[in-house]
Amino acid sequence: NELTPVEAYLLGATALDCSIMLAFQEISVRNQEPPPPSPQRTLTTSSSLLSKHCVVLPRYAKSFLTKVTLVDLDPKPDSHLCKYIKQTCQALNLFMESSAT
Repeated sequence: NELTPVEAYLLGATALDCSIMLAFQEISVRNQEPPPPSPQRTLTTSSSLLSKHCVVLPRYAKSFLTKVTLVDLDPKPDSHLCKYIKQTCQALNLFMESSAT
């Protein structure tokens, strides 16, 4: 799915000053093999959910739960898009005028 121009702008404006927060929590993991998948099992086991968020450093015998969070500390109001469009049009007009001479 492609983004509309407005969605692309809003995504870009958000990512421009977005902060990425990484959290690591050391955990103790027992050496247990997860149960084999079963066709009757419809619920996801907690161990399979955990493995998606677990980083293992075998060399150091350490395991960590991880969490990644994106934070926009300075969200822009909707009016910012109108201001951006106006400024872009003004810049384009000035460029076109200076190119014509």
